Amino acid sequence: MLVNQDTKISVIVPIYNVEKYVEECIHSILGQTYKNLEIILIDDGSTDSSGILCEQLEKKDARVILIRTTNKGVSAARNIGIKKASGKFILFVDSDDYLLKNSIENMAASSREVDLVVGAIIYRNDYKVFKRNQFFLNNQLKDETTEVLLIEEYLHCMSKNMTDPYFGAPYCKLFKASIIKDNGIYFEEGVAFAEDFCFNLKYLQYAERIGKVDLPVYVYRKNLCGSLSRVKYDYHYMTNRWKLLCHEYGKLYMKNSIEDCYEHVVKRAYRYVLNSLVGRERIERQEKILREFASVNLCLNCKENHKILNKEFSLLRSVKLWLLFYNLKCISENTLRIFYRIIQKSVYTLRKG
Repeated sequence: MLVNQDTKISVIVPIYNVEKYVEECIHSILGQTYKNLEIILIDDGSTDSSGILCEQLEKKDARVILIRTTNKGVSAARNIGIKKASGKFILFVDSDDYLLKNSIENMAASSREVDLVVGAIIYRNDYKVFKRNQFFLNNQLKDETTEVLLIEEYLHCMSKNMTDPYFGAPYCKLFKASIIKDNGIYFEEGVAFAEDFCFNLKYLQYAERIGKVDLPVYVYRKNLCGSLSRVKYDYHYMTNRWKLLCHEYGKLYMKNSIEDCYEHVVKRAYRYVLNSLVGRERIERQEKILREFASVNLCLNCKENHKILNKEFSLLRSVKLWLLFYNLKCISENTLRIFYRIIQKSVYTLRKG
């Protein structure tokens, strides 16, 4: 597929201690069939050889711009890239992932008269590809051949799968630089959960048409040792982050008047908070946190919000009994596991003896 390459696209790559993967990542961008690129590498204070490798690549290709900074985190690095970008569109790539050869060309072909382009993802680890996502939305759309979605259609699909990287992550997407810069949309710095999704939600407030690419455009490397997905967060922190997600989603809901869409999000957030509390705090403390979460005005004084909350949080009337049962279930399951391990160890000892 040949497309007009007059439009410059800025590719932003935050880099921190990824010497094992960074060359593959950058070479996959340099080797794109779409050539009109500005490749902005932000070395976020790497202490390994990542920065040296980037310097070498910068010398070999004039499209590469290397920016060095002290370690401030991936959000700060992306924000530096946004401010530096001069392309009409912006594409984010994580430095341990990579693109397929035609990825940017395929996305650029769908960029006319849309505010956002989204492509499919391939998931892999260090050994093999284990999941191909040809297009996430196809099993949810009435017409799978549709190339452009209205914002309402996209939000309906997103509300049902809000934690999937297809919606929550900034990669596999072409963003309009003008929407980002004119509206001051940046990544929240100093946080390590849902900052990606909050960025997307803020951006979608100014988007009306979304182009979809029915081909994989991004290879996501999953389950790395240093991956944030493996980090366990304090439940207070997670509860507050989910509140913020609901708050940002509420703005979209109000603007587009999609009640069932917002309801899915509130339910998902509530259940996540509930599950994160079980077995980690006294029941009285759990009840207090749940009531605080339920009473938060998630939708900026939106009347419909209270109807949704009242319906979903009605079980709080009997939350003590419910939580007691759930905690006892978890405790009994853990006790059985421990008992089983003791038996296994005893049998092993006897056989060895």
